[in-house]
Amino acid sequence: MTAFGIILILGGLLPLLALARWRPSSLRRPTWWAGLLYLLQLGIAAAWIPSEIESPLVSGSVAIESRIPEQAARLATVSFPACLCLWIVLTPMLDPRPRRTDPEPADGERPATAEVLLLAAALSLVGLGVLSLLSAVSLTDTGLWALLTDPASTVERREATFKLLPSGLVKTIYGHATTVGMPLSVALLVSRRWLSPPALDASLRTGLVALILLAGSLSGARSPAAQLLILAGLVVFIVGPPTPRLGRMMAIGGVSLGIVLLLTVVIASAQSTAALTDRVASLAFWVGRRAFSVPFQTGLWHLQYVAEHGSWSFDGIYLPLRTAFGGEYADPGAMVGRWYAREILGRSDLSTTMNTSDLFTMMSATSLGVGLVFSAGLLCLADLLATVARRATGTIGVAMTAILVWLAARSANSYFTGGLMSWLEIAALSLMAMTIGAAIDRARRGPRTTVRPAGPPESPER
Repeated sequence: MTAFGIILILGGLLPLLALARWRPSSLRRPTWWAGLLYLLQLGIAAAWIPSEIESPLVSGSVAIESRIPEQAARLATVSFPACLCLWIVLTPMLDPRPRRTDPEPADGERPATAEVLLLAAALSLVGLGVLSLLSAVSLTDTGLWALLTDPASTVERREATFKLLPSGLVKTIYGHATTVGMPLSVALLVSRRWLSPPALDASLRTGLVALILLAGSLSGARSPAAQLLILAGLVVFIVGPPTPRLGRMMAIGGVSLGIVLLLTVVIASAQSTAALTDRVASLAFWVGRRAFSVPFQTGLWHLQYVAEHGSWSFDGIYLPLRTAFGGEYADPGAMVGRWYAREILGRSDLSTTMNTSDLFTMMSATSLGVGLVFSAGLLCLADLLATVARRATGTIGVAMTAILVWLAARSANSYFTGGLMSWLEIAALSLMAMTIGAAIDRARRGPRTTVRPAGPPESPER
């Protein structure tokens, strides 16, 4: 599989790089970033990590009998980015058109009414989510407070902050704040200037983004803040001039990763007495394994669980509409996590979630071939939705496009179906804001009066 896998990886990587060089507009398509992340985080592990070196079905000294077609799963994983790349090559009409003017507003230009309404709604949703969470858990009992004051208890506090809340309403409100309000607020704040004095505008936007990052980190998890920073980088990438776009995105992504690593080093330093160089080396190995090995391994664990306990079918694909109308929803990540903790680690008291990519979610719900087609089809649908989102008012279209690209890239580590439902909620909010904003603008202008042009003077009758 290794030699053949290298050929498939190059078959996906080289076209992606060629598209970035000769069709730079494709860099603003969701499928381009999804293909890149799948290639880096899953494709390399599937092609280059043999089972004899690091078996995905071995944890420490515990090994179980594999019941999955591992080679077929590796082939599907490695070929998935090539399928997305082929879609991009065959659909140049979906590439965004280059902007004729700089989207950055001039000094003194007021934002559109729809933009103001949408930002106010997004910030209100964030505030409501934070208040609902703090009404159930005091600030001093949150994972964020433990991260800042007592890093050794961060894991315990993180579990208690959100996962173990007794109120389902609090989870729902704060969950919508994190999946809808926070991404939309960050994208809108970064996409344009909102006030005329540049200094005041920069201070206000920076402060609001910082508060949103803290609100997303109340549980003590470090990834939400880093993910929102990457979203901000995507907005800058989409709005900015074409030449330094990729450089800006990579710079902001590097800063985000640096912040996460710094916090991880601080926590490790508080929990360990080992030398600093040993901690840094251990952290580098952990980060590399977590980024380039674990995503593929968790996918194989999902397939193994299905082989032993039966498929959850489409009940395991996150569809909030199913639960909204009284249907049951099976959480595959939680089910596999509990099984892994109980059967492999021997920890029945451990509450953990083992999330995986959208590709493996689909393959474990159906089959390898059908899952690959379904997952690729959803990402291709994101390209079509992006063409519609770009027609939205002002920077609303920029924010919606950036969030869709961000969600597609995250599908290498999470369920894209859940992210797509969150994006549809954002689209509904945007449509409402544009509709109400247009009505307010018409009311401000008042009724239009039709003035008939004066015709030639009539000739006198004889």
